[in-house]
Amino acid sequence: MSIKLIAIDMDGTLLNSDHAVSQKVAESIRAAQAQGVEIILATGRPFSGMKPHIDALGIYNRGTYCISNNGALIQNFATGEVVYESLLTHEDYDRIEKLSRNFDVSMHVISEGALYTPNTAIGRYVVYESYLSNIPLIYRAPEDMEPHRLYTKCLFSDVPEKLALVEAQIPAPFYEQYTVVKSAPFYLEFLHLDSSKGRALKRIAAEFGLKQEEIMCIGDHQNDFSMFEVAGTKVAMGNAIELLKTHADFITTTNDQDGVAVAIERYV
Repeated sequence: MSIKLIAIDMDGTLLNSDHAVSQKVAESIRAAQAQGVEIILATGRPFSGMKPHIDALGIYNRGTYCISNNGALIQNFATGEVVYESLLTHEDYDRIEKLSRNFDVSMHVISEGALYTPNTAIGRYVVYESYLSNIPLIYRAPEDMEPHRLYTKCLFSDVPEKLALVEAQIPAPFYEQYTVVKSAPFYLEFLHLDSSKGRALKRIAAEFGLKQEEIMCIGDHQNDFSMFEVAGTKVAMGNAIELLKTHADFITTTNDQDGVAVAIERYV
């Protein structure tokens, strides 16, 4: 059965090391669209960090859908309108913020188009997230966060070696109450339990009336694994973590070697 939808991660997958889409990858996506294939971008970034690339690629699909914030939101990529959301509460924020202090790691959250950090010493990966996502970075003490505020996600960040140790020590109840997943070696994310790229992709596929074997996904990191559970054709980048490579149907070249284009040309 032919591929009718391709879900593509952004950082480390669609984008090369310069955070750009190569000409070859752009051409392959447009060629797939010309054959009637739906293209869904699925990323940990908020919509503001997706929009420039969506516009440059000229992506379109039946529902004008994109998956942002690791599946916490499904949005209309033409308007930014939220089609589906599963958000964290202020109570969740308090619980996760206290945990970050226990581990002495930087923390930030995404809420209402801004990035908030409770850390007076703002971490470099927090600044990096603000830059990539094209959203303002605001310091706000935990006691000053409004109790009615909702969050798409909370993130811990630190050097990969330390964050790996932190990840291994997260108390079991947090895994029961939240989706806890790495989006990069230096980012550990906490989302609503119903939030994941895979769950969001499953909702879109159901609306389009697609079968599992008609779906292909391409990714590189832990937060892409949930899409592997939904797609019939699973593609890991050459630069992907071993978890994805082990479960992939095909390991393409790296994001600096037009890996997305290689995969699309192979299957579409």
